[in-house]
Amino acid sequence: MNTSCNISDLPPEPRRSSTCQSSTISTSASGTAKVARGLGVRYVVEGSIRRVGNRVRITSQLIDAGTGHHLWADRYDRELADVFAVQDEIAQRISAP
Repeated sequence: MNTSCNISDLPPEPRRSSTCQSSTISTSASGTAKVARGLGVRYVVEGSIRRVGNRVRITSQLIDAGTGHHLWADRYDRELADVFAVQDEIAQRISAP
């Protein structure tokens, strides 16, 4: 997984929306496409969270479900107290034009 990519290749959308579904799934490229079809979305955000003491490492990646290409990925190492700020940061990074 790349630790930093650019999402400038995303086509402009008249409106962005999101669907949240949280689960522990190990997916292949075809599994990601299946999940995207089931949700009716073109892009899927995958990631993981690991905790050690009061620190968390969050990885997140944006995938074009049609092609399986990773459009963006990043890793965040933060204090557990900042977890909601990291969530907001990730959402902003993914949805920024």
